[in-house]
Amino acid sequence: MSAMKVGIIGAGTISADHIRGYQHNGAEVSVLCDRNEDRAAAKAAEFGITRVCTRVEDLLADPDIDAISIATPVASHTPLVVRALEAGKHVLCEKPPAMDGAEVEACIAARDKAGKVLQYGFVYHHVSDILTLRERYLAGEFGRVTYAEAMRMNRCINPGGWFNDKRFTKGGSLFDAAIHEIDGLLFILDYPEIASVRSFLRYENGDLHRRLGLTGKAYASSSVGDYESNVETSGTVFAVCRDGTPLVLRSASALCVAEESCRIRIDGTNAGTLWNGCKDLTYVRLEDEGFREESIPHSNRHEFDGEMKNFLAACRGEAPCRATAEMALSLMRFYDAVYRSEAEGREILL
Repeated sequence: MSAMKVGIIGAGTISADHIRGYQHNGAEVSVLCDRNEDRAAAKAAEFGITRVCTRVEDLLADPDIDAISIATPVASHTPLVVRALEAGKHVLCEKPPAMDGAEVEACIAARDKAGKVLQYGFVYHHVSDILTLRERYLAGEFGRVTYAEAMRMNRCINPGGWFNDKRFTKGGSLFDAAIHEIDGLLFILDYPEIASVRSFLRYENGDLHRRLGLTGKAYASSSVGDYESNVETSGTVFAVCRDGTPLVLRSASALCVAEESCRIRIDGTNAGTLWNGCKDLTYVRLEDEGFREESIPHSNRHEFDGEMKNFLAACRGEAPCRATAEMALSLMRFYDAVYRSEAEGREILL
């Protein structure tokens, strides 16, 4: 079987993880496309990619390309997804999926018409710890879930560039960073239907990075230009699932928090868990003789390797997608409610 040939749109920070993931899984990254030719050429040279281009239409017109990875600002995702599907390519699109739920609906329609695979970049769907919790939840081990939370809390992470500008993305820390933990929790719970959302977003400390004179960034926009800083820097969301399960979802990118953490917590009548990102997983089960606590060692995640492995297998018809467009639609409808709740200052019923 010949190696699948992949083209990548966007040569920014995250493209390196896509390239490594494909190369580790035996796919050939044939073309790297970016409107900044120098940036594309430098990244291509780093990973031994022989071709670069600056025009998306040139990449999509290449009959040898089987699949496309989209690693560009959020506002460009849907137009590129639709164009790539219409060109007969399978598509893996980075998170966040789109600017709103209606855009994901358009992508699903294009996928169905093209008969191609459309997968979104929810890397936690390929993390062994998360998959273990999902399996146990689906097996009924938790019993009735009475409380669940997801959060990503940081004192000062300012990615800058388009990440902070609503012209290019829907939101800030809650939307771009904590999306991993929020999606991870919903994935474990098999994407439950949300009944209501009340959100509280804050925009203070947007210039904290500059005020403190910090130069290092956990991740950064590779684009340069005149960008505004107008997205939320912290947020708290209270949501209730249709079955009555309460959810608390939090984020911060510039806040005086006592502890920086990424976590998912689930409390159930028969079992509960606390997942702390790169730490071991704590799992407590109620048994006849009492409570039994289990510490599940954290494995080296290699989540992008797992993501690309699943995508390539789905393209070959060997496995279903773990991060489907339907999940992306559910998530974006949730985020639509989050930002509507903040704008209208009230609970949104779904």
